[in-house]
Parts: sequence; C-alpha cells; structure tokens
Amino acid sequence: DGQEMLGLKQIESVCQSGMAGACSTMASIYEKSGDKVKAEHRYAQACSAGMKEACALRAKLQWDSGKKTEAKSTASQVCEAGVSEACLLLASWHIGEKNNTAAIPSLKKACDDGIEKACKVLSRIQNSGP
Repeated sequence: DGQEMLGLKQIESVCQSGMAGACSTMASIYEKSGDKVKAEHRYAQACSAGMKEACALRAKLQWDSGKKTEAKSTASQVCEAGVSEACLLLASWHIGEKNNTAAIPSLKKACDDGIEKACKVLSRIQNSGP
C-alpha cells in the first residue's frame, strides 16, 4: 500500500541520518520480511549509533544466520559494554556447545546486572562440578 511504503521510506531516511531507533525499526522490519542481510546492516547502524540493544539483536541474527564466530565476537563486545542480554546470549551459546567454563564469565556479568535467569544457570553450573 502506498501510505505504508511512504512511511517505510521516511523511516529509512531518518535511519540514514543517523537515528539509531529508526535503524533498529528498519532492521526489525527487514528481519520479519526475511531479508537478513539488510536487517543485519541496519542493526549494525543502530549499534554504531549507540543503541546497544541493537548490537545484541545483531549478534542473535548473526548466530541464526550461521555466522557463529562473528556472533560471539559481537555479543562479547556488547556484553563487555554492559548489555546483559548479550551476556546471556553468549553464555547460552557456550552452554549449547557444551562449554560451560566459557559461559561462566558472561553469566556472572549478567547475574551481577540483576538477570535472575543468569544467576540460576550460573549456580547450576557451579554446583554441578567439573
């Protein structure tokens, strides 16, 4: 529909001007429509513009697209920057790969940030022994 296209073009234009929220919105729209390449690009723009949550979403999209090394790198950087969701993502990937030891630092960070789920998983891993 014409109105919808006009709205998308306006959001895209605002994204191009450096507004992180608009880029994240476009990324979400692209992701839902199946265009993962454009979605990742827009999440990267939003991330660069300071929207750390978009960085975590970019990492998840990278992981889901099979770019596991890139995803871990992105999530690790964002986790270090203080985004608990990225820490939890990173930990879950390590656990999924049966690497609980690698998951512990990310879980500690997320737990320290008040993410109860991270605290529970951390406790379970630490109590399960080597």
